[in-house]
Amino acid sequence: MVVSASPWSSEKAEMNILEINEKLLPQLAENKQQFRNMNGRLPGQPAEQI
Repeated sequence: MVVSASPWSSEKAEMNILEINEKLLPQLAENKQQFRNMNGRLPGQPAEQI
């Protein structure tokens, strides 16, 4: 059985993805910074570029 998505459901899904992305981007930036800080404390380990 084939179900075609209406333009409205596709648009709503895209908005949900954009909203989720907006919420997660600041967390990603914070986690990257925490990783850099932690990685810099390890002796003899080169800092990884992110």
